[in-house]
Amino acid sequence: MSSTPSNQTTRRERILRTAREQLAKLGYDGLSMRDLAAAAGVATTTLYNLYQSKDELILEATRELLNDLAGQLQKQNLAGIDLFIASAKIAADIVVDNPAYAKAMATMLFNAKPADASVITILTPMMMLYQEMLNGMRAEGILLSETDVTYLARRLVADRWATILIWKQGYIALHDYKQESIQAQLAILKAFIVKGSQAETTVKKMLSE
Repeated sequence: MSSTPSNQTTRRERILRTAREQLAKLGYDGLSMRDLAAAAGVATTTLYNLYQSKDELILEATRELLNDLAGQLQKQNLAGIDLFIASAKIAADIVVDNPAYAKAMATMLFNAKPADASVITILTPMMMLYQEMLNGMRAEGILLSETDVTYLARRLVADRWATILIWKQGYIALHDYKQESIQAQLAILKAFIVKGSQAETTVKKMLSE
C-alpha cells in the first residue's frame, strides 16, 4: 500500500527534523545516512531514494531552517532598523543554540565551489533577505539615498560568515558570539545610515553596550 501525500509530508518533516538534531549533536563528520535513517524510523534505502547524499539532505534541512527564520521575522511585523536588528539576533541565536550545526554549515560552505548547491541554498537567500531589508530601509529614508544595496548586502553576508569562521577557529567564545556578531553587522551598517536619524541613535547605543 503506497503512502498518502500526508504521510509522505510527515515522514519528510520527521527526517529533516532528525537530520538537524543529529547534525547539532554529532557534527558533520559524525552524521551518517545509516544512523540517521534508524533515528528517523525509515529504511536506509528509502532515505537514499529521497536524498542522494548526506550533503543534499543537510542542505534541505538548512533550507527549512532558513524558511523558519523568514517566518519568525514576518511574525514580528517589524520594519527598518528594528527588522535588521531582529534578523541579526535570530541568526546569532541559531549559531549559539546549535553550534555543531553551524560548524557543519560553515564547513560545507567554505569548501564549496561557486556552482555548488550549498552556495545557492545558503548564500543566495541571505543575499536576497539583506537586499530586501536594505531596500526597505532606503525607501524609509534610513539609509543614504546613494547606497549601493547590492554591495552593502554582499558586505553584510561576508561579515556574518567571517564572524562564524573566526568563532569556529576558536578566536571568539560561544558565549560572546551573539554580541560580537550583531555589533559587527551594525558597525558596517552605521556608515550608510542617515546622520541624525533615530536609526543612527539606536545603532550607536547598541555599539556602545
